[in-house]
Amino acid sequence: MSGIGRDAPEHSWPFGELWRRVGAELGVAAVALISAALFAYEVAGHSLPVLRQDWLTPTSPLEALRLFALGLSGWDPRGLGQPSLYCNAFALDSAVIVAILLFKTHWLFAMAMLTAAVCAAGGVNLARSMGAGVWAQTAAALMAVLNPWTYTEVIAGHLFMVMAFGALLWLAAELLRTSPRPLVVALLTVVTLQQLQFFVVAALAVVLYGVRSRRMLPVANVLVLAVAGLVGLAFSKSVLLNVPYTLAWESSQSIAPAKALLLQGYFARYTASWGWTFQAAVACQMVIAAAGIFMGWRSRRVRVIGLLTAALLLYAMGTLGPLAPIYNVVAVHVPVARLFRELYDIVGLVLIGVIALAAASSVSARGAAYLWLTAALVVAGAWVWMPPSRYWVDGRAIPRITVSNAPNTRYALLPAFQPLRFQDRGSGADPDALMLSDGVVPLNMYFPRYPVGSALAEYAQTGDTATLSALSVSEVIARPWLATDTFSLSQQSALPLGAFPASPKRAGARRIDAAPMLALLEMPAIGSVVDRIGGGNIFFGDAAGLAGPGVPTSWRSLPRVTPIVFSHRFLRATDGWIDARLGFIAEPRLAQAFGGALTTARRVPLRVAPGIDALVYVRGRLVGRGGEVISGSTRRYKWVRVPPSVSTVTCDGECVVAVQGIVPRGISGEPTTLRAIAIPFRGVMPWLAVADIPHREGRLIRYNVAFNRNWVALFDGKVLSHVRVDMTVNGWLLPEGWKPGHIIIIEYAAAIQALFEVFGIAWIVALLALTALHAYGGGARKRA
Repeated sequence: MSGIGRDAPEHSWPFGELWRRVGAELGVAAVALISAALFAYEVAGHSLPVLRQDWLTPTSPLEALRLFALGLSGWDPRGLGQPSLYCNAFALDSAVIVAILLFKTHWLFAMAMLTAAVCAAGGVNLARSMGAGVWAQTAAALMAVLNPWTYTEVIAGHLFMVMAFGALLWLAAELLRTSPRPLVVALLTVVTLQQLQFFVVAALAVVLYGVRSRRMLPVANVLVLAVAGLVGLAFSKSVLLNVPYTLAWESSQSIAPAKALLLQGYFARYTASWGWTFQAAVACQMVIAAAGIFMGWRSRRVRVIGLLTAALLLYAMGTLGPLAPIYNVVAVHVPVARLFRELYDIVGLVLIGVIALAAASSVSARGAAYLWLTAALVVAGAWVWMPPSRYWVDGRAIPRITVSNAPNTRYALLPAFQPLRFQDRGSGADPDALMLSDGVVPLNMYFPRYPVGSALAEYAQTGDTATLSALSVSEVIARPWLATDTFSLSQQSALPLGAFPASPKRAGARRIDAAPMLALLEMPAIGSVVDRIGGGNIFFGDAAGLAGPGVPTSWRSLPRVTPIVFSHRFLRATDGWIDARLGFIAEPRLAQAFGGALTTARRVPLRVAPGIDALVYVRGRLVGRGGEVISGSTRRYKWVRVPPSVSTVTCDGECVVAVQGIVPRGISGEPTTLRAIAIPFRGVMPWLAVADIPHREGRLIRYNVAFNRNWVALFDGKVLSHVRVDMTVNGWLLPEGWKPGHIIIIEYAAAIQALFEVFGIAWIVALLALTALHAYGGGARKRA
């Protein structure tokens, strides 16, 4: 057991001293290179992957540049816009842009090759750090690249997650060395940044190493890399945590124990067709790893790795494993658990432990290395026998669309909802939902939020363009060659989709009159419902307590509203009161900005505040605890009074309770729609727009971008009062007697993120330069 943890291999190569020193290294490198080439070929060598889960592969270098440049922005303009969920993507996106410029249409092959090379190098170095010989190092290289987990993640479109896995694998190897190299630790941490789940794990390990060893470069590196993401989280936490999240979804993501032990179990079942030969080879590798725990138990290193691997494996089982009661509590009540909402990601961490333990096994039993290599070669054969590309569609086979929008407008695509299929193949992200030049962006989103999803559903079901027009959509493009994967979509809907239109009948583009993205309106009125998108009015709860230039003093006394607490346990409305947003696509008439609680289940209670008003939609009856009818059927949302004696309600039919509050007297439900005067503007960045306002014909500036408190308008250097308009978009009130001037609109959280991203990129370039100088200096010293 004394060999475990040494940096140099223990076993000698059987063909002599020269082969031991030179041939062994070349042999391992050759196998690693071949496995990386096979990986890259299966990803991009004979097709351009699209329409499989998250694959969104642009077909031209220009499209690719636009897509990955989006990762350098803290504001994602697609749909109505939202804070970017990928504020950690700046490092790898910069590398991808360089690859696009260097390799043109072959950039994906180059990135796939690099991804596999990082994985292979990580496997080799981890086996070496555990004291394993060249046979085990070769097996580790193969297993790190070609295994059920990377196979599944590649099909799902998570190529750069695989790269982050490889970097974390290599980082583990580096930290297990007798003397870890700070520069190598820092650079590997950079590569994990693309996948936030893995970066968090890497950051914890690196900070612990840095503090214990008093090496501050890796710690400083973590802080520099993390600061842009921390800024985004600090400013937009409520938005990021507002993504629909249910225990029912987590149940579907949980890994069955038998599958978890084979590094499989992803909900899409991509490895289900692997035959018993490949399954047995995976099982063999897992048995070798388990044996490593027992044979190496006297080593503290092996004990720690074994216990961590087992704990991660149990957590990945979620609601299906022995820790299900604990997991249920964590998933519902610990917000940070959302970071690992796709539990199969954790299997990647398990795989790192498995490789380390299998290497430890080979140290104690030389035959284990030969058996491991044989099993790894068999598993690699699955990639050839059943290549991942059979699951996706070649992007070059799909007809391309032409978008002819005016600048600063949106376009809508039919079929409207993802995942999409092509000729009954594939099921994934829309290949046409790409950012274009001059501020032209798609309205379609993979997970559409209000009011995008309901607007698209309304048009798809009725042909009504009013809401699309209000959202600045100027063109609707029909693509009959694509169809919505309604089965997959139904797994995200609380209500049956019914006769949901899956595909348009004819190709073509329909032009509609788009509301201006930036407009000047009259003084808005206060309403109690305000569910007409484009009306230009303000909900009383949004105006409550607002003060500043141009704000009427009467707004300060308006009451606030109270959100409804619903269950996170269920997905279907038949099971209880669930997140109402999960029903908006199926029934767009239910859509509103609050969300609230929805049910079609009878006799299931919902806790409400007694004695105040509730905004409800009812088809049937909303009943109090004592059987009193609080509301019969409504044709639209309306306010009803909850009796003082009622603290819970049930539904007989279909009900939504959106929000509660005290409705002020004397205000209308939906005020008159205001006339909008277009203001020409220039979008400098997704988070920055500038314009001149040359006339004095209104009191409200409306910016048709999703409301976020981080948006600020500076009018001739003065900050305007910010308010949500139509419960969806940004508005700013102009003071009385205002004069024409210049306006700057900025999402300052994204601007701050951009500054830190620029600093982060400069830091990474400095690390690379320092590494090159260090390598050159070391080579010069050796030559001397």
